[in-house]
Amino acid sequence: MAAIPFQPMMESRPIREIAYEVLKHAIITGEIPAGERIVETEYADRLHISRTPLREALRKLERDGLVEYVQRRGVIVRAFTIADVEEIYAIRWQAAISRRFPPWRAPSTAR
Repeated sequence: MAAIPFQPMMESRPIREIAYEVLKHAIITGEIPAGERIVETEYADRLHISRTPLREALRKLERDGLVEYVQRRGVIVRAFTIADVEEIYAIRWQAAISRRFPPWRAPSTAR
């Protein structure tokens, strides 16, 4: 079991926030694959932190939709469906459009 890079002393943020960022990055990059069970004791040992900030980070990841709590199994990394990916790209497209054409600077149609 490889240790996940984690340096809480280098950061002035709470450990739970750093754990959240490290786990989020590991999930997004596939270092923690979809469907894998995240066992609190294992990941707390990997990150060299207690289980409390890890639990808080996992709750935040659940709110983000990256993991889910499954009864009698624990925390599982979610797999993305085609609909999830389409929704992500639709949101990104809308964000890009709104940055390019903010409502207060809408392009004029009159010439």
